[in-house]
Amino acid sequence: MENIPFIFSEGRCVYCRASFVGKSWCSAWDAGNHYKALQCSCGKENWLRVHVDGSGHDTIMAGKDSPLESVIRRVMEG
Repeated sequence: MENIPFIFSEGRCVYCRASFVGKSWCSAWDAGNHYKALQCSCGKENWLRVHVDGSGHDTIMAGKDSPLESVIRRVMEG
């Protein structure tokens, strides 16, 4: 089990302490690491590193870019 920083466990932005209640986190990948990310109303992005068990090749990503495709798209967009 992951240790979640207290600020995240109470559902608040690490920068302005605004509540995350009712907001959706998205998956993000950077340098081979998996994160959950959420854009706060203050404009800052909150990232929480998560560990993934298994290969990640499952149907949850059906119809979405794979992490590799996502990285390639971000590089191409500059």
